[in-house]
Amino acid sequence: MKNRPVILLVSVFIIFLLTAGYVRYGLFWNYLYIKQEFQDYLEYKYDMPVIIKDVSFEMFHNEYHGYAYFEEKPKVVFHVGQSGENKEITDAYEYESYGATATSDIKSIANKLLPDNQHARAEIIDMARKEIEVVIWYDNNIKEETEEMLLTAITKKGYVVKNIYITNDYEK
Repeated sequence: MKNRPVILLVSVFIIFLLTAGYVRYGLFWNYLYIKQEFQDYLEYKYDMPVIIKDVSFEMFHNEYHGYAYFEEKPKVVFHVGQSGENKEITDAYEYESYGATATSDIKSIANKLLPDNQHARAEIIDMARKEIEVVIWYDNNIKEETEEMLLTAITKKGYVVKNIYITNDYEK
């Protein structure tokens, strides 16, 4: 009888842990199944070994989502998850890969024309039409002809620049 409060406290703690685990990961066997499904889907679609990270359960929509990257390209981390009523698996690899390529192109152009720039980035507006927004952090004022040269060099790479921002308030 003296152990009753201890048993009650341990039971409440275990129920709390199980509930927290369900909210974060769903049912354990579903979590393992979906993580393997994500991996199989991506390896079949792209024919590359993949690492799945941070799989979580979204209780409101009863869906699983996670992040993945390919062993050959660890810097391109992308979303993978279920969507819609049929729980179809979708991924954002092509979008993230295109964004990484565009940002790399923008950085190389910015480094050539503005060698002491702090950072440069491309944001995708429309992937099909290659429309991007360019942001370059640069401490000094630039001449109008330098901005035109930037725009021309980016356009020669095949991108359609919808907006270009050159700012000096870069925060790491």
